[in-house]
This record gives sequence, C-alpha cells and structure tokens, in this order.
Amino acid sequence: MRIMISLFLGLITLSTCAQNFEVRHNELVDFVYQSKEAISSITNSFNRNILITLDNKHLTTYNQIILKTKSGLYILIEGTGHIYKAVGIDKKGIIFNRQDSTYIFGFNASCIFFSSKDTIYSLGGGGFWEKNGQLRYYSELNNEWQIRKLNKKISTDNTHYYKDPKEKFLYYLQTPYQDPGSNYEFDKYILTKLNIEKRENIEIGEISKPLKKLLSADYASNFINIPSLNASLINFKSGHHYLVNYEKNEVFRLVNTKIMDEIFGSSTGVNINNTFELNKRIYYTKSNDSSYKLYSFPISMKDFVKEPYPLYEPFEDESKKTYFYIGGLCMLLIGGSVFYVKKRKQKTISTNSKPSLAVPKKEDNGIDFNPLELELITKMIEQSARGNHFSVEDINTSLGLNRKTLEIQKKIRTETINRINHKFKIKYNLSIDLIERIRSEEDRRYYKYMISGENSRLIKN
Repeated sequence: MRIMISLFLGLITLSTCAQNFEVRHNELVDFVYQSKEAISSITNSFNRNILITLDNKHLTTYNQIILKTKSGLYILIEGTGHIYKAVGIDKKGIIFNRQDSTYIFGFNASCIFFSSKDTIYSLGGGGFWEKNGQLRYYSELNNEWQIRKLNKKISTDNTHYYKDPKEKFLYYLQTPYQDPGSNYEFDKYILTKLNIEKRENIEIGEISKPLKKLLSADYASNFINIPSLNASLINFKSGHHYLVNYEKNEVFRLVNTKIMDEIFGSSTGVNINNTFELNKRIYYTKSNDSSYKLYSFPISMKDFVKEPYPLYEPFEDESKKTYFYIGGLCMLLIGGSVFYVKKRKQKTISTNSKPSLAVPKKEDNGIDFNPLELELITKMIEQSARGNHFSVEDINTSLGLNRKTLEIQKKIRTETINRINHKFKIKYNLSIDLIERIRSEEDRRYYKYMISGENSRLIKN
C-alpha cells in the first residue's frame, strides 16, 4: 500500500513539472528567446510582468522575472521557487515547461535572481517577517532549490546589483531596514562584493555622500546593468542619472540629452521596464504598453562625463589594521614599563572623566532637560511645525553621533529619546510621549520622528 501511494505522489510531481505553458508572441520574449547570447540581467523596477498564466490564484499578481542564460530562456516567479524554461515555439507563442517541484513560497520576495556558469541563483529577499541574506541555487538534479553556505550572511534585496562579465563577482547594495522581530536597526548604504565561486561576502565600502543623499531622498530608483561598459546606469527619480563602475570605484554623469529624453524624460507617468544591454545597445519596454513592444538605443562612454567623487568610501583594510596594531604594541613594549604605566594612568583618568555624548554633565533636578536635549527638541519642533519629520540621520547629526559605530549610535539615540519622553511625562504629569515615532509611508520598515503641535506648545510655555 505504501509503495502504491509513493508511486502515485511521484506521478503527481512529474506531471506538475511536465506541465506546459504558452507565452504568446511579443517582441520582448521573442527577441530574448532568439538571442544566441546570455543576458546578465533584465531589470524591472516598476510594473509587474504577467507572461505565464498560472493556475494558482495566489500567484497571478506575482512579478515574473526573465532570465537568459547560456543554457536557455527562463521565467522565474518572484517570491517563489517556480522556474519555467522555454522548450519550444509554435505559431501562437513560446512554450515553457515548469522545471522545479517546489511548492513552498513567501521567503524570497524582491530577491536577486542571477546565473553563473549555467547555475541559477537566488540571493536575499524577504518574507515571513525577515529580510534574509541566504544564497540559494537551483539543482537540476533534484528539481528543487538548495542553500549554499556563506562566510557571512548579509540581508539584502534587489535595490541595486551588478554581476561582472566574467561571472566571478556579484556587487549588491545593502540598504536601511529594521528587523520586526527585534530592536535591530540598520541605517547605512554599504556596497558588498560576493565572490560567487568561493561564496565569500566582502563589505568593500559605504556609498559616498553625494550619492547617499540621492538614495536617502529617493529610495525607489531603477537601474540598467551594462556589461559592455562594466557598469550600471542608475536613474534616480530626482532627475540624476549616473553610470557607476563597481570594480574601478568610479562615477560618471549622463550628459546625452537624447537618452534622457528617450527613457527618463516622460512626464506622463510612463516608466521603462524590462531593461537590458546587448551589443552596446540598451533595450526596454514601456510600462503603459501591455504588448511588450521593444525599444532600443546605442550606449557608450561618450554619453557620460566623470564625476570628481568615488562610488563608495572603502573600508580600511583589515590586514593593514592588524599590522598597525602589532606595530603599536611593539612600540608600547619598547617604551618600557614606566611609560606603559604612565599611559595606563592617563587612559584611566581620561576614561573616567570623559562624559558620554548623550549623558548630561549636570542637571538642576531630575526632570529638567539638559542643553543637548533642548537643542534636539527645538530642532524637532521646528521641523514638525513645517510638516516635516526627523529621520534617524537627523537625530545622529543633532547628537554628534555620525562618526560613532552603528551600535553606539543606536544605543545613545534610544537612551536620549527615552530619557526625554520620561522627563516630559513626569514634568507635565502626562502619559504620552513627547517624541513620537511614526512608520514611514514609503517603506514600512523605517521610522520617522516628530513632536505634535499640542506638545510643542506645552514645551514653549
């Protein structure tokens, strides 16, 4: 009886994997299918692709990612493990066959899909209350996804990423987020380099200030990977268009107005979708065209001018830091025991006497705000009166924490806000907070801060 049940379930699995789906002819899919070259990525930042009609009603609105590898054309359903491979063509369209046998989904929304040496990978993404940093690959032998261990797991999504033409490295951007299951808060933009073969993550630097301002002001930007230039063209909604070279750490500004007008100059709300580069031409479709008509234009370095700042500020080399510490230790030992004791005493005095940034030197009583707290409250009241919110970066700047580590920033920031709210409640005999924390409407993972008009009047009085 058990053998019969096993055979029955096996037949069901095989029939699921063998099911065919037809994508009607359109310029985009036909062009990619007929191309003899692999396409590193086809990015789609705005509209969702609905190419394959799925039986599962829960997946009908899931975005469908197009991936062209050396082994063929694939469509992957974002947020799931479903993989469909093009296996033929007829008069109506291109026939796709489901390859995988997975049925669990909801763990990899907005993940990075890419291929390397005919292997399909899925990196990061979110789901089940967590933004993860897992590296998964599709096993053709088992018809399902497997996980690969990394030296360091880094939470990420597909905000910006680039795979080098030699398929050795994947560059991707870490963006701010909050973990809903803990108080952990990440508020930086860090560029990370993944060695695909060695499965090693290396955080190479923090995005430079000129670009960081654009990222902070406009989180939802789109990008086009351009392997022929070994770079990505990033379009910020604020009207800034830059070519970034991850390997050389260089930034170039787009100056070709024809390109700006063709893909970035629309004021009608039409966006570019399904963007990719092939043979020094950029291809794309338009968000208001359900027929997937394909447009293109040439691209070269002549369309750009170099900017005076880098893409990222490199982190200090760990090996150099190690040598520096060893050298310093040797110098300390050579100085002799008397010098060592003297330095120890000075360090002890300095440690005991130096106050924390967020701790007042002296308070008149237990409920009066100290000058640092008053300065923060005043700035926040001014911003709130204008209808603006205070961000995490604004609080860090006000408290002088920009050069501190992320852990120290978070600790001092939290202690300061909690102390202000506690004093406010006691001083005015209220049960509400002075500084309110509000989730960002643009991205529910982040918080903004404000002081209400009523509380502002109490403080002023």
